[in-house]
Amino acid sequence: MGGAVTFTVNGYSLCNDQPLSNGVATCTEAPNNYLSVGVHTIVASYVGSRGLPSSSVAATLTQATQAQANVSVSSSANPVISGQPVTLTTTVAAYGSPVTTPTGPVTFYSDGKPLASALLATTSPGNAQASVSTTALPLGTHAITATYQGDGSVTSGASSALSQVAQGGELNDTAPGIIYSGSGWRYYAGRAGDYQGDVHATTRNGDSFTYTFYGTGGAYIAEKDRNEGHVGIYIDGAYKGTVNCWAPAYNVPQQVIYRVSGLPPGRHTFKAVKLDSAWMLLDALKIQ
Repeated sequence: MGGAVTFTVNGYSLCNDQPLSNGVATCTEAPNNYLSVGVHTIVASYVGSRGLPSSSVAATLTQATQAQANVSVSSSANPVISGQPVTLTTTVAAYGSPVTTPTGPVTFYSDGKPLASALLATTSPGNAQASVSTTALPLGTHAITATYQGDGSVTSGASSALSQVAQGGELNDTAPGIIYSGSGWRYYAGRAGDYQGDVHATTRNGDSFTYTFYGTGGAYIAEKDRNEGHVGIYIDGAYKGTVNCWAPAYNVPQQVIYRVSGLPPGRHTFKAVKLDSAWMLLDALKIQ
């Protein structure tokens, strides 16, 4: 039996004029050239020979090859002040037909070390995202990457590196991460001379505020006033003594109440506690 067979997939030529050998013609298709994830119609057409008529036969094939994943990562704030939250988002796009949406977890890395993991959520057909928030980036530039482990329909993948900068800077008293403890704290806006025109203040002894940051030092900024007194200072849980917020005048804004420098690079916690007098204020913090 002679002649040849032509193979098509979904109406497109796949292998032309494949010779018969003992009644069998073979078409070897390069992976992923035509057969993406999904259902395909394969037609084998025989070109007649020696009196045998031409004919064709169709078959349905479900291709199990996974769709290809494209992984990217982005940041909500770049640069970010150390200790402030930044949201990292991974987008995983799947390329294949029919459309397949990635599922499962992704893992975020900072400088090659695992940072956090999160589950993907569908954003549109074929696309999914996962986000994490972190305050754990030390001062400096960090390579942020994300990896996707894949699922039954989509391959695994990894993003290229995003350069995320964590730097020192000035934080208002309303910044996320500042923890106010005690029942006396109140927020006051519309104050001329204060940083960003506002402060937090308390009248209760024992009230405190705490802030955790990554760096080597910083400063506590507030007004000084005739109605303010002593504040206890703690660094990384160790008592460092008291500072006096009293001044001979009223409302002397944006004074450096306490400054620390030369701390070992890394994670540190600053705490201030009201000890006496009428008021204790926080206007801003400077991180370095």
